[in-house]
Amino acid sequence: AAPGGSAAAAAAPASGGHSADEEDRADFDCSICFNLLLEPVTLGCGHTYCRRCLRNALRVNRHCPMCRAPTYVAANEQPANVLLTRLIERKFPAELAARRAEEAEEVREAEADRLPIFVQEGLLVYPTQPVTFNIFEPRYRIMVQRCMEGSRRFGLQTTPASTVGVVVEINSVRQVSVGVLQIGCRARSRYRTRATAAVEEGTGGLLYADIELLEDAPLAGADAAHAQRLRGILAECVNRMLSTLPPTTVRHAENVHGKMPGSVVPFSLWLSSMLATPVAHRMADLATTSTLDRLRRSYAFLRLLDRQAEAAQRAAAASGGDGGGAAAGGAGG
Repeated sequence: AAPGGSAAAAAAPASGGHSADEEDRADFDCSICFNLLLEPVTLGCGHTYCRRCLRNALRVNRHCPMCRAPTYVAANEQPANVLLTRLIERKFPAELAARRAEEAEEVREAEADRLPIFVQEGLLVYPTQPVTFNIFEPRYRIMVQRCMEGSRRFGLQTTPASTVGVVVEINSVRQVSVGVLQIGCRARSRYRTRATAAVEEGTGGLLYADIELLEDAPLAGADAAHAQRLRGILAECVNRMLSTLPPTTVRHAENVHGKMPGSVVPFSLWLSSMLATPVAHRMADLATTSTLDRLRRSYAFLRLLDRQAEAAQRAAAASGGDGGGAAAGGAGG
C-alpha cells in the first residue's frame, strides 16, 4: 500500500491543479500572444517577447507592453536572447517547430493579401523589370523598414485609387545622403486591389491595400495556336526594329526590360513594357488576364506605327518630288 500511495502522491498535480512541468512551461510564454516565445527579444527593463509581437507593439507605442518603460530599440535589430533560445530549443522542440511553421504561414497569408503601397504617378513597371527609388518621405521610410522586417515586398501604384498595381521586392537598401535611402528593387507580379488603399494609423500617411494576385488564364486550343502565331510575328517585328538601333541602345533596353522571353505569357508582358504605348493601353495590359488580348493590342499598336511610317514616307516623297520640279523649272527659266 505504501508504494502505491507514494506513486499516487508523486503523480498528483502541484497546488492549484497544475503540474510542475506546466508551471515551468508557462515561464516561457510571450506576454503578448500567450504562446511559446519565438525569437525571444529582451528589453532593457528585463521583459521578453516574441520578436514579431514586439515589433508590432512598438509600431503603436514605444514603451514596454508590460511595465511601460520607454524603449528605443528596433525589434528587428535587437539580438535574440541566446540563453532563452537554447533553453526553448532543448525543452520544447516539438512545440517550437509547430510555432515556427504557424508563424511562417501567418506571415505568408498576411503579406500575400495586404501590402504597403508606394504611389508613383506615371510610373508603370512590369514583372521582372528592375527599378530604383530614392526614398525620403517619412511614410515611405516606414514602409522600407517594415518591408525589410518582413517579406521585402510592397505594392506599386500610379495613384492611391488605382485598382491594379505591381508587387515589387526590395533587393538592396543604402543611404545616399542624410534622410535619403536608395532602394534597388525588382517587380515580381501583378495584383488587383480588393478595395481602395487606405491610410494606416501611426504611419504618417502610409497606404495599405488588400490585394489579390493576377495571373493569365491558361491558353488552350485555337487560342493557344493563335497566340503562338502572334508571338512569332511580333518577335520578328521587334527584332527588325532592334536591328536598326545602335548596340548601346539595345543593351540599355535589355538592362531595363530584360531579353526577349521565349514563352508566350512573359513575352506578352515584356513586349508591352518595351513599346511606348499610351498609358491606358499599358494599364489595360497590366489588368487583363488574357494573354491573347495583350498580344492583339501590341499587334494593333505596331500596325499603327507601320501605317504612320508609310504615310510619313509618302509625304516626304511627295514633298521631295514637288520641290525637285520647282527647282528644275526655276533653273530652266
